[in-house]
Amino acid sequence: MTNNPATPLKDDDEEKKEIKQQLKTLPKGRLSDEKIAELKALKEKAKKHGFDISNLDALLNENNAGDEINVNELDDHATAEDGEWKDGVREAVKKANNKLNNNFEEDKENTEHLTFKDGENTIAFSSPNQAYVEGEQKAFDELVASAKEMGKTSIRFGKFEEHPEYKAMLFLACIEQGIEMKNAPTLKELREDTNPKVQEVVKQIEEAKKQQYQNASKALVDSRKEFFEAIKNPKTPEEQELKKTMDSLAFLEKGGLVKGGNSGEEIKKLKNQIKETPLGKKLEAAINTKAKLLQEGIAAGILTKEDAETRKQNLEKPEHSKNESMKQKTKIDLAVLNQVLNNRQH
Repeated sequence: MTNNPATPLKDDDEEKKEIKQQLKTLPKGRLSDEKIAELKALKEKAKKHGFDISNLDALLNENNAGDEINVNELDDHATAEDGEWKDGVREAVKKANNKLNNNFEEDKENTEHLTFKDGENTIAFSSPNQAYVEGEQKAFDELVASAKEMGKTSIRFGKFEEHPEYKAMLFLACIEQGIEMKNAPTLKELREDTNPKVQEVVKQIEEAKKQQYQNASKALVDSRKEFFEAIKNPKTPEEQELKKTMDSLAFLEKGGLVKGGNSGEEIKKLKNQIKETPLGKKLEAAINTKAKLLQEGIAAGILTKEDAETRKQNLEKPEHSKNESMKQKTKIDLAVLNQVLNNRQH
C-alpha cells in the first residue's frame, strides 16, 4: 500500500521549549503591528500547550491589541484614554451602524468617554478594551457588532449590579452574533433569575438558541453530504487525494497491515491528514459547533448527559449500519455525542 507522506511536523518538545523561551523574553513598551501579529500567533501556540499567558495578554492589552473587551453598565467615573485608538472605534461603530441599520452618533459634548448615542441608547469606551452600555437591546447589539469590527473575539461581562437584565441582553447579543463570552452567567442561571426583565430576555435567548441548533444541524448534514459525495465521486485532484487517504484508512481500520510500520500510528497520521483537508476542516468545524451547542444545553438544564448517553447507545445498535449512507451518518453523529460526553473538542 502506498500513501503520500505527511508533512513533517515540529517535535512537540522542541516547540514547547521555543514557546517557553519566547514567553520568558517578551518585549516591552509599544509594539509594531508586525510584532503584535507575531505575539498573537505565539499566544495561540502557548494556549494549545497549556502555558500561562497572563503576561502576554497584559502586554497585548497594553498595546490595545487584546482579543477581548470588558463591558459593564455606564460608569461616570471612568475617563477615556487619549490615543489613535479612538479613530479605530469610530470606524468600527460606523460599520456596525451599517450592518444593523442603527444610527449611533458620537456625542462630542461628552468629554469623559468616547460616547455614541442613538436616542436613549448609549455605548461608550474609555479604551479599546473597556466599554460601557445603557439602554435597550439595540445598544447591546451595536456594542457587540462594534467589538467584532474592532477585531475582538470575546466579550468579558462586568457585574451589572444596577441593571441585572443587562447581563441577559448582552448574552443575547453575543450568541446572536457568534462571539465568545467570558465571566458570563450560564443560561441555567439566567432561567433561574426571578427578575421579570431578565425572563423577558431569556425567552428571546432560548429562541435564538433553538435557531442556532437548527442551523448547526443543517450545516452538519450539508458538510457531511459534501464530504462523502467528494469521496464517492471525486472530481478535483484534492478530492481524488482525499479518496485515496480514506481508502487507506478504511483498509487499516478493517485490520490491514502497513509495510514496515505501525498500523496504529499510520491510522492516526491518516486521520490527521484528512482533518487538514478543506472538506475535513469544514466537517470537523460542523461537528464541533453542534457538540458545543449540546454541551451548552446540558449546562442550561435543557438536556442531560443521560439523554446524550441514551442517544449514543441507540446509534450503536446494528440497524444504524445497514447501508453505507446510514453508516456514514451514524459515524458523524457518534463523533458529536462522544465529544459531548467527553466534554472535549473533536
